[in-house]
Amino acid sequence: MRIAKSEGAENYAVESYQHAARLMDSADAYATEGHSDRKELIAKSRETVQTAEDAREIAVKKIDEDRLASERTASADAQAASQAQADKATRQKERAQADAANAQDVAANAQADAANAQNVAANAQADAANAHADAANAQAATARPRLTWSTARQHQPRQSARLKPMLTIPG
Repeated sequence: MRIAKSEGAENYAVESYQHAARLMDSADAYATEGHSDRKELIAKSRETVQTAEDAREIAVKKIDEDRLASERTASADAQAASQAQADKATRQKERAQADAANAQDVAANAQADAANAQNVAANAQADAANAHADAANAQAATARPRLTWSTARQHQPRQSARLKPMLTIPG
């Protein structure tokens, strides 16, 4: 009985263990009453031992079944956790790829913006150069008539001196 109890028969093979305990109580009572039929006492003791052994075997089988069920559950849980981790890794990889693609788009847009800014700056420089050239041309154009006018004033006394003799009337 102690062997059956140590193997967990009390919890896993309750009916068989209780039956063995009743048989043992019966055999103990039979032995203490002083019955002289030893064959009967031996038969009851054998039945008690056999029932206790059956209870032990049932307990061991149930314990093994519980252990195997726990292992299967643990294996299924581990597999589910592994699958969940793989799914998470896949999602992270896809997110990283999307982020990289977005970063490339941002970089391309930044390069296009920089190129546009350079074009705008170049156009502004060209416009400034054209405006400067136009200002220089306008200044040169205004300077020419002044020179012509001032040249005309300088030459005017000479021409009027030349024209004076022509304008004088003889007589």
